[in-house]
Amino acid sequence: MKKTSCILLALLLLLLAACAGQDEPLPTAAPTAAGMPTAAPKDTEAHDVSVLPFDRETDADCRFIQRYYGCIVETDEVYYWLEPSLNYLLYYDKNTGESAPLCGKPECEHMKGNVNYQNKSCDALLLAEACSLSLYKGKLYYVGDDKEKGGPPWYALWRMEQDGSNKEKVFPIEPPEDMHPQTYILHRGRLYSFCFDSTVTDGHPDCTVRFISTPVDGGKCDYTVMFERTNYYAQLGDMLFAGQYCYIFNGYVDTETKQNRTAVMRWNSETGELETLYDGADIGWYYSPWVDEEGNVYSSGMAGEGGLSKAFRLEDGEWKELMTFSDEGGDYSYVGISRGVVIGRREAGTEGLYGVMKEYEVWIRTFGGETLYKGVLPQPWQEAAEGRISSGVGAIMGDENTLLAVFGVTWINDEHEDEPNGKYLVKYELTPDGLAAELIAGTYNAIDTD
Repeated sequence: MKKTSCILLALLLLLLAACAGQDEPLPTAAPTAAGMPTAAPKDTEAHDVSVLPFDRETDADCRFIQRYYGCIVETDEVYYWLEPSLNYLLYYDKNTGESAPLCGKPECEHMKGNVNYQNKSCDALLLAEACSLSLYKGKLYYVGDDKEKGGPPWYALWRMEQDGSNKEKVFPIEPPEDMHPQTYILHRGRLYSFCFDSTVTDGHPDCTVRFISTPVDGGKCDYTVMFERTNYYAQLGDMLFAGQYCYIFNGYVDTETKQNRTAVMRWNSETGELETLYDGADIGWYYSPWVDEEGNVYSSGMAGEGGLSKAFRLEDGEWKELMTFSDEGGDYSYVGISRGVVIGRREAGTEGLYGVMKEYEVWIRTFGGETLYKGVLPQPWQEAAEGRISSGVGAIMGDENTLLAVFGVTWINDEHEDEPNGKYLVKYELTPDGLAAELIAGTYNAIDTD
C-alpha cells in the first residue's frame, strides 16, 4: 500500500491529465477484479431518497473528509486533527482552548516542536494513513502500521478511546490484489477506500480507479468493489455519504473525444446496487462536490465560461446553475461547497512565488443565495509564523455557524533548500459583525537533525 506520497503523486497526475484533455462519453461499466464481489451497475432513473439525518456517532462527517487536506473529527467538546503531513494526532479542547498532541503522559516531550521527529514513546504518534481518522460508536478509528507484521507495507485498522488510550487492532487491512487504498473513510459500519493505480502493459500505460468498501464489525477485511474504471488518462475520485448511500464521484477523460467528464454514482450499502445519476461533460471535471442529508448533489466545475466561479445542483440528471461568484472585482477562482454554505475564494495582494503572505477574499453564502460574509479572510496565524514565509489556504469547510480552514506555510531561506514548512488550523465563527477568527492548532516540520 502507498503512503501520502502516493496521494501527492496521484494529484500531480490528475492535474497533468486535466491540462492534456480539454473537455468528454466513455463506457460507464468497467471490468472488475477477477474473483472479487462487485456491485451491479444500474443505469436507472434516480429514485427519491428520503431524509437521512446525520448521526455523529456512526456517520462520516462529509465536511471534513477531503482527501488532500486530511481529516478532522468533531465532538461536542473537541476537534481532532489528522493532517496528511503529520505523524501525530492533535486535539483542540473547545472549553479550555487547549491545543496539544493527544497524549496523556505528563512527562512526554511529544514531538519536541517538530512533527518530523518520531517519538516512539508518545501516545499521539500514530503514523496513520492520510484521511483515515473517524469517529464511530464513541471510539476513534484510524489506519496505521500493522506492527505485528513489521509495519509498511502492512497496515491495520485501529481504534482507541477519545482520550487516546486503549489502542487495539481491529483487523489487518487486506485489499484485493493489485489494489492500493489511498483513503479510508468509516461510515455506518463500513470502511470505504479510493484506489488509484497506474500500470504499463506492453508499453501501454493505463490508470485505474476503484472504489471499495468492507464491513468493520466482522473482524476481517471482506472488500466489495463498488465501481472501477480503467482509462489511458489519470482520473479523479471522491466519496460522500448520506444514510446507507455512498455517492461516488469520478472525473475522467474520454479516450476518443478528449473531453473531461464527470460521473456521479450512488451505491446502496444495504442492497449493493449502483445507480448512475449523471455521466457527462457539462461541467468538465467536478470540483468540491457535496451531498446533503436529502441526497441532493452539488458541485462546482471546471468547464465553461466562469469555470470554478460557479456552483451547480444536479436535478433530474442535469446540472442546474445554483449561483455564480463574480462582482466588480472579477470572478472568484474557487468555489467550495460544505454543509449549507457555498464559499467563493480568490487571491488578493500576492507578490511573486517567494513574496509576502497571500491574502484572500471570501464570499460565504447559503444555498439560497443569502450572503453571510463577504470580505478579507482573517489569518490569525500570522503572528505565530514569524519570518519570511510563503503561504496558501487549502480547504475551507464547515456550516452556517462555524468554518475551519487549513493554511500551509513555508519558511523561506535565500538558498530555497531544506525550507521548513507547517500547517495551521483556524476556526471561524460567523457573527453579525463578520468572521471571528481563532488559531486552534499549528505544526512545524523541518529536517530532523537528532
